[in-house]
This record gives sequence, C-alpha cells and structure tokens, in this order.
Amino acid sequence: MDGVSYLVKNGIDPNKIRWIMPNDSYIIDRDWYFNGSSTTVIKGGVYPFNAKIEPRNSKCATLSREEYNWCK
Repeated sequence: MDGVSYLVKNGIDPNKIRWIMPNDSYIIDRDWYFNGSSTTVIKGGVYPFNAKIEPRNSKCATLSREEYNWCK
C-alpha cells in the first residue's frame, strides 16, 4: 500500500499500476490516530479500504485520508 501511494503521489497514472490484494481489510486512519481528527468513518479510527466490501480482518495498514484518496 505504501508503494502504491508513493507511486501515485509522484505522478504515476493509477491505471498503469497493478495491485494484487489478497483480501480486504480495515485501514487505520492516520489522521485520526495522530491528529485526533473526528472525520473517521468508523469509531475507533479505522475504515474499510473498499467501502463496498465488508472486511474480514485488519492488517494494521495505515493511510492518511489524502493517501487513501490517491489509491481510489
């Protein structure tokens, strides 16, 4: 996830990146965790990576809201 965020932030077209996800998981909201942001989607500072799929686990991945939006 960090690699994909880095590539997109540095101008690589997201359509040119192949990302294979083994399963869906919850993401720790970095903005909530470090800044106390109240905009978190789910209580406790986590949100699903894909809002259309109910995650079955948490891998402790962390993204800011800005980074999350790059990956969409």
